Amino acid sequence: MKKIVITIIAAFFFFSAFGQHGYKQSLYTVATVTFPDTPKTEDSKTNILYSENIDGIYYIAQAFQITKSLPDEFNADADDKEYSTFINSTLKSFGGKLIYKNKITVNGLNGVEYAYSAISDSAKHYRYRRLFYFNNKLILTGVSSMDSLKKHDKIIDDFFNTFKLTLKRNEIRQAAPINLGKSFAYAFAVLLAIALIIAMIAGIASIIKKRFDNKSIP
Repeated sequence: MKKIVITIIAAFFFFSAFGQHGYKQSLYTVATVTFPDTPKTEDSKTNILYSENIDGIYYIAQAFQITKSLPDEFNADADDKEYSTFINSTLKSFGGKLIYKNKITVNGLNGVEYAYSAISDSAKHYRYRRLFYFNNKLILTGVSSMDSLKKHDKIIDDFFNTFKLTLKRNEIRQAAPINLGKSFAYAFAVLLAIALIIAMIAGIASIIKKRFDNKSIP
C-alpha cells in the first residue's frame, strides 16, 4: 500500500510539471526533448525554435544548423571560450546578467549549463539554459520564469532530463571546427528574443486573468 501511495505522489508531481501528455519534439533528428504539450514552432530555415508557455513557465528548444557562411571559427574542443563568446553575446543582446555557468556532460555529450536574468517589458525574468554543439548542430534547451528558481529546481531538471540523443555514442562528433562568432550569436538570439517577448506577454496576461477570475470565487 505504501509503495502505491509513493507511486501516485511521484506521478502527480511529474504530470504537474509536464501535463498528462508530454510531446516529444525531434531536434534535427539528432536529439529529442519532451514538452508539456505541443510546442509552437518558428522556423527561419537554419534556425528552428520550439516553445511552450505553461502557467508562466516558458519552455524552449532551439536548434541551429551550422553553415559555412557564418563568420569566425568555433571549436568544441576549445576551453569553452566559444561557448563563453556565445553566452556573452546573448547577455549583451538581452541586457542580461549572468547568474552561473558550468561545464556539463550529458549522455556522453559535452556542453555548458548557465542561467541569467534579464529585464523584458519592465519585468525581471530568469532564464536557465543548456547549450550543446555536436554534428554541426547547435542545440539550446531552456526554461524561463518570472520567479528565481534554484539551480536544480524540479521544474528545470524535469525538462532538461527529457533531452535525449538519437545518435549512438560513436556517431557523436564534437571536435570538428564550425563557424560561430558574435554575429552568429546575435542572429541565434533574435528569433528567441521575439518569441520570448510574445510568450512573456501572453504569460503575464494569463496570470492577470487568473487572478481576476479567482476574485470572483467566494
